[in-house]
Amino acid sequence: MPSVDAWPRVRRWRGPGVQGLELWNRPLRDGMFWEQVGVPRLDRLRADGWREADIGRDQARSVATALDGLHRELGFQSVFLGGGLLEIDGFASSLHASRLPFRIALSPDRAFAGEAGGHALLGALGLPGGVVLDVGQTAVKASCRRVRAIRPRDPSSQPLELIDPAGARPRPSRARVGAAAALVSAAARDLVERSGPPQPAVVLALPCPLGEDLVPGGCTYGWEGDPSLVPALVDAVACVIGHSAPEVLVLNDAELAAESARLDLVPAPGDRVLCLTLGFGPGGALVTG
Repeated sequence: MPSVDAWPRVRRWRGPGVQGLELWNRPLRDGMFWEQVGVPRLDRLRADGWREADIGRDQARSVATALDGLHRELGFQSVFLGGGLLEIDGFASSLHASRLPFRIALSPDRAFAGEAGGHALLGALGLPGGVVLDVGQTAVKASCRRVRAIRPRDPSSQPLELIDPAGARPRPSRARVGAAAALVSAAARDLVERSGPPQPAVVLALPCPLGEDLVPGGCTYGWEGDPSLVPALVDAVACVIGHSAPEVLVLNDAELAAESARLDLVPAPGDRVLCLTLGFGPGGALVTG
């Protein structure tokens, strides 16, 4: 397995003024943020027979409560929300009705909230025809030249490994990394079949914290602490797009959505925008203008 050093054009990207936030384990009511907002709660409420509009209102109430507390701590002027949760009936209208004391902007791209920011990064590289790969907890979203593809996570080969709030770490596993490479490769292949050959550049977003050495933090894939992950993903994608040494920017998925938030809201110097991604669970980043 090659190391990141074998790919001199692969780097950890940190956008100017963007700070990643770990919010999933934030206390919220009688649990943690991810227990109150996201796919696990949606599944429970649907199993209990809740109507979609009632589920949307439930999720909006929890998000509003979390945003109110975060606003007191972080002092932002605006919020940018993205993710599949935005598509649930009643969510958007209920959230706007909460009358929170800051601007709320909903990504028009919903689950593809990071797409616009990813393409802006590719444009800054001078390679606008490159690929954006946004690896989420439930699916990989891929895009190139306004063409999109989505490849769902296969629970049989990639079962959910819920993060232990106490800090227990899973052991690195070749099987986990191999399954991740296969998933990302499949998404890239689906995309290239529709978009045609891309330029040699990739923006790769992962649903976990990332160190400068590109070693991943905790997520439901069980990758934490595994230095072989990013090299394996880059190798798999390079084979699919037909470029042996593409330019690759790697970042957290909420940080990628923050790049979209910067484009959408254009914060004034010193102003802050909280970016919140709402999919399997909540992810966050703060953008300062």
